[in-house]
Amino acid sequence: MISFSNFFLSTLLIYNCFHAYAASSQLISHFDQYTNYGFGRFNSSSSNVLYNATLTLAMCIVTCHGNPACYGLSYNPTTNDCQLHAVSLDAAYYVRQLIVDKNYRSSVRKMKIEAPYRFSLPNGFPTGSTLTIKGAPLSNASRLQVMLQNINGSERPLYFDIRIAAVVSGSQPGNRTILNTFTANTWGTDQIKNGVSPFVRGMAFEIVIKNFPDAYYIYVNDVFYSAFVHRISFTLIKHVVVTDDVLINDIQVKYETLLTNTYPIPSGFPTGSSITIKGTPNFNASRMQMTLQSLAGSEKALYFDIRIAAVVSGAQPGNRTILNTFITNTWGTDQIKNGVSPFVRGMAFQIVIKNFPDAYYIYVNGVFYSAFVHRISFTLIKQAAFGDDILLSDIQMKYETLLTIPYSLPLPSSFPTGSSVTIKGTSSFNASQIIFALTVANQPLFAGDMPLYFNVRFDSCPAYPNNIVGMNSKQGSWGSQISTSGRLPFDYGVEFELVIENKADAFYMSVDGASFSSFAHRLSTSIIGQFLIQGDVVISSVTVSYP
Repeated sequence: MISFSNFFLSTLLIYNCFHAYAASSQLISHFDQYTNYGFGRFNSSSSNVLYNATLTLAMCIVTCHGNPACYGLSYNPTTNDCQLHAVSLDAAYYVRQLIVDKNYRSSVRKMKIEAPYRFSLPNGFPTGSTLTIKGAPLSNASRLQVMLQNINGSERPLYFDIRIAAVVSGSQPGNRTILNTFTANTWGTDQIKNGVSPFVRGMAFEIVIKNFPDAYYIYVNDVFYSAFVHRISFTLIKHVVVTDDVLINDIQVKYETLLTNTYPIPSGFPTGSSITIKGTPNFNASRMQMTLQSLAGSEKALYFDIRIAAVVSGAQPGNRTILNTFITNTWGTDQIKNGVSPFVRGMAFQIVIKNFPDAYYIYVNGVFYSAFVHRISFTLIKQAAFGDDILLSDIQMKYETLLTIPYSLPLPSSFPTGSSVTIKGTSSFNASQIIFALTVANQPLFAGDMPLYFNVRFDSCPAYPNNIVGMNSKQGSWGSQISTSGRLPFDYGVEFELVIENKADAFYMSVDGASFSSFAHRLSTSIIGQFLIQGDVVISSVTVSYP
């Protein structure tokens, strides 16, 4: 006896394979009957489907005959056959498994699946979930629709209707989107967004929908597009349906656990510590606040207040940040930074705060943003706390042991040809100069001979916006200085990796993997006995390599 799922899957695939070859009207009728169930049709005109093979689909064979352990698709290049091995599995499970199983993922991504398309979400779509849809509107597309819904479509917590034609129908303009819900046979009020659409006929797109506690956040091609506040429970969601004028390449679901607004730091936040915070401002956020504080919150060693609205309150301008401390019920003096903010409503950010001996260094999206000099002891810090306008996805702590400046590294084996020293560090936010020197052993800087003196000066050349590097040697008296100026690869608060290599003719310097300068030998390198670092710098590691 043939089960419904056996019959459905056999009919579905045979219809697709023989569609171009005038399949029987009975098979077509059976397939059309279940098309609305939403599994879509494989586009047999695609030149790149399974195993990078071109499928002419001359023949499809159902081979397993009821064996529930046998499932999947295979292609025989010798006979040019497409074979289905899934005849006794539940149809919905099979299609979902084909998409998400790692063994088929690479093949499915190369498919073009015509709408309507249905993707099962057996784990639902709780807060922290992310749905990614990749595809392209057809060349004559007028609209496409994405629906997050229950199994039969009677409840749709999110309906996303994308209009991409000049005119959709009557007076309905194109280039707009509609967000809505459908429940109890009733549509809610349309949330309409007009304007130039990021969706273009024939052009690939990527839609990302994230379920946050306050709303669904929608991104198109890595840019925040819109948000839709929850109207009905997202616990109803069990399927994604994509329909109308679109080809689908890939659908992925990712589940994350969102964090609460407090994060314990039981080991404290000593020098060398860093905290990395990943999150997203609420779509309607006017400000974000985060603090490094005591457990009770009565002492805040670092208060970071981010204003991201045009106006926060009264005459308070947006697009600025405030850094401060709070102790004994008293705020300190605000340290204010104005200007265009790197924080955008609905767009993910990464903040890194590092505790260096002189200050907290703050980086936003990989770029140095500001520094805040210690006012009260960082030993008070036992937790990080965040305001309600931040949706937190990840927090990581890292602890490093910083080297003491001035720094001296003995080189008992000298520094022969082929040797190199690698320095990883960060220029101070208010640096004046940094000195690196290869000198004779057991002598303070400037006291003995120096085959290499490498001085990064941040304030010696007003004609340039950054710094000047002087290279010299000293044998009793100084030689003539060789200088390189302009915008160099050292900047305030910025990490660097400096490599000094001793070659036969000169010392060669590279910064962050790029060749920077060289200094021809003036003294014998055999006298080198130590490596020194002084100045306004934080050093995390120094490594010497020998040939």
